[in-house]
Amino acid sequence: GVPVPSDSGGGAGGVRLLAVTGATGYLGRPLLLGLTSRPGYVVRALTRRDPAAAGIGARQLLKGDLLDPRASLSLLEPGCDVVNLAYLWRGSEEQNLLAVRNLLRACKARRVRRLIHVSSVAVYGRAPGDRVTERSPCLPVTSYGRTKLSIERLLREECTVEHAIVQPTTVFDGDCPPLERMLSDLGANRPRAWLRSGIFNARRMNLVHAENVSAAIMFLLDPPALDAGSSFIVSDDEDPANNYRDIEIHLMKAIGAPDYAVPRLRLPDPGLSMLLRARGHDNVNPRRVFDGARLRGLGWTGPVPFVAGLQRFAARFMERHARPGARA
Repeated sequence: GVPVPSDSGGGAGGVRLLAVTGATGYLGRPLLLGLTSRPGYVVRALTRRDPAAAGIGARQLLKGDLLDPRASLSLLEPGCDVVNLAYLWRGSEEQNLLAVRNLLRACKARRVRRLIHVSSVAVYGRAPGDRVTERSPCLPVTSYGRTKLSIERLLREECTVEHAIVQPTTVFDGDCPPLERMLSDLGANRPRAWLRSGIFNARRMNLVHAENVSAAIMFLLDPPALDAGSSFIVSDDEDPANNYRDIEIHLMKAIGAPDYAVPRLRLPDPGLSMLLRARGHDNVNPRRVFDGARLRGLGWTGPVPFVAGLQRFAARFMERHARPGARA
């Protein structure tokens, strides 16, 4: 790794170092943007990309790889806080576990104050019931869900510092393939949009805005104490519009697309569940919601209302695709 300044240690002068891994990912940018206006923190970010080209807004940038234990040690300072957003998408489960184990050992060596680890509701997999809470059984079937669950277990077994696990649903903001596909079809492939609308109909989409997830992470940095290994679902599922058909209608309005002239042919929920199961999805229950009441019970509220987030996403999508040379 490259050396970083050590002028902002854990708490000196009323300023605390916040170390962020995975800072160039889909959650890193909104998190760092929110921290720029937050007093009391200096952010140091670890990235595997060229720090000069990252453009992520952290005051201190460190190029390194969590698979190298020296990177975590260079990133952290005594008394700092840590947010782990990193996930090795092209790595194996063993590599992801090694990366987190290296980070945990560095947290112990540097005596960090608090670690917030970002996981996923994919750990619950095919848990039974229409409502999933932090007490639901974890039954993942995809490699992503199984790896995320293995990492959570590693934290609970080996993490020696105060920590919390954040479990967001499907995050949307700058990028979100399901929403991008929906918007593209509404504009350029109406027959496919019509077919998908009938298939998915009222299926719960379990989307959450990235700024709400980053706000939850910042919120969990503040409480005076956390139970060891506490996990918190972060979702916008309490909003009844968080289903395929209502989202589609809001996006139609946002881009000025008309509704379908031909009535949709709706697939019953049991048929949709069979389709999702055949395609290997973790969540095969079209009615499932993820209950974020535990976090809200601590006083947290998301700053971005669900429909407002959809409208912002649609506006950015239209702006991006209106530029010369934009991808279709």
